[in-house]
Amino acid sequence: MNRAYRFGAVALAVVAAGLVFAFLVPPVQLTEYDATGDEFRKTAIFLHDGREVFPVSVLNEPLPASGRARLVVELGDRAGIRIESVTIGIRGSTEAYLEALGGDFPVIRFQHATDGGYGSILEIPDTGVQGNGAMMIPFLLQSYGDRTENLTIDIEAGLSETGFPWRRYEARHRFEV
Repeated sequence: MNRAYRFGAVALAVVAAGLVFAFLVPPVQLTEYDATGDEFRKTAIFLHDGREVFPVSVLNEPLPASGRARLVVELGDRAGIRIESVTIGIRGSTEAYLEALGGDFPVIRFQHATDGGYGSILEIPDTGVQGNGAMMIPFLLQSYGDRTENLTIDIEAGLSETGFPWRRYEARHRFEV
């Protein structure tokens, strides 16, 4: 019986040490990525130790109405990675409106701002259950001129591994569309 208790205590100590390590160590900054893109879609796939951790895409599709476009930010899904938080900043010669989000989205903040030169900022400080899979965040764009152009989209995401070693990651990327 003593042997079983010792084994249990050691196993519990290892798990507790792993959790403490995961939350005391600062997040890994994801800076290495593969980028692809064309006229309408741009993608960055963040890498860590040679494996894909987090893909993020921006799709900018013009609409038939003059000066309007649909912008979709796609936050990808990789096995073992959870999206904890997201901030999206949109600047340029356009006004951005958040389309209706489907599913059980947690509290979000969307504002038209002037700080930092951003036209619009969307913040999701805690993605809740939505962070367990891919997320698509749609915007409707209305330009001040004839076309939606010269857009800068800054995306920041907080990520975590769902299994050992429970690393946390931060990804930041700027798209010019």
